[in-house]
Amino acid sequence: MNLFRPVIDWLAMMRKAKQINIFQSEVEESRRFESGKDWVAVLKVLDDDRIAESEKPFQSVHNKRVATS
Repeated sequence: MNLFRPVIDWLAMMRKAKQINIFQSEVEESRRFESGKDWVAVLKVLDDDRIAESEKPFQSVHNKRVATS
C-alpha cells in the first residue's frame, strides 16, 4: 500500500474543486456558457429556412469547384 495515496487523492480532489470554482466564476462573469445553455438558445431560433440560408455560401463554393474540375 502506498502511504502517500490519501494525500495524492486529497490533492486531486482539491484540484478538481478549484477547477469547478473557476468554471462557476467564469459562468457567472459571462465569460463561459454553462453546458448546454448556449445550444438551447440556438435551438429556439433554428429552423429550416435558417439552415438553408446558411448552406448557400458552401453550395456556391462547391459549385464553383465542380465547374472548374
